Amino acid sequence: MKRKLQNKKVFLAGILVFLAVLCSGCQGNSSVASRAIVQTIGIDYNVGKKEFLVSLQYFATKGSGGQQAIDLSKVNAKVATGSGQTVTEAIENAIFPEGKTPFYAQSSYIILGKSLVEHGVQDVVNYINLDRDLRVNTAILIAEDKASDVVNEEVDEGILPSDKITQMSGVMISNGEMREVPYFKFAAMYYNEYESILVPVIKAEAEEPA
Repeated sequence: MKRKLQNKKVFLAGILVFLAVLCSGCQGNSSVASRAIVQTIGIDYNVGKKEFLVSLQYFATKGSGGQQAIDLSKVNAKVATGSGQTVTEAIENAIFPEGKTPFYAQSSYIILGKSLVEHGVQDVVNYINLDRDLRVNTAILIAEDKASDVVNEEVDEGILPSDKITQMSGVMISNGEMREVPYFKFAAMYYNEYESILVPVIKAEAEEPA
């Protein structure tokens, strides 16, 4: 009888441990409202300070509510900035609103500033190789000047994140064909000595005179 009771206790203890393991996966989850959904990553290089500067355009979820359509009269995008000795460090140092956790799996674009390209893209490739859960079709673009200028383009005009950049990239045509370079192909081309890295150039639109 005692042996049966002991077996039952061991069995129940095993079930409790199994349930504890299952429930542990629920901890640490974040609600959508607490996420800073990054949709564009801009990277520049400060030659004087020898540091990387990042501009992260993210979706401000308070621009919409419940089942209502997103209100384009409100600011739906914001930009967080950071700096560091490496791209990874700069991104980790980016300052988001208190309580917001950055989420990079929805990033549509990585934009490289002219000064960064002239400095070299090795650190960008290093960042990509860390596998930050970027989208398979996250595209690499090069800014005509500063990446931050493109990322901040009309960000306070009620646009959706990355919409303006999508519009600007939509006019990039080479030999009658649209060209986009996914981030994984960009890294592969960097290491391929027989293939040059060809990336479309994008620029912020000039303001129209009042």
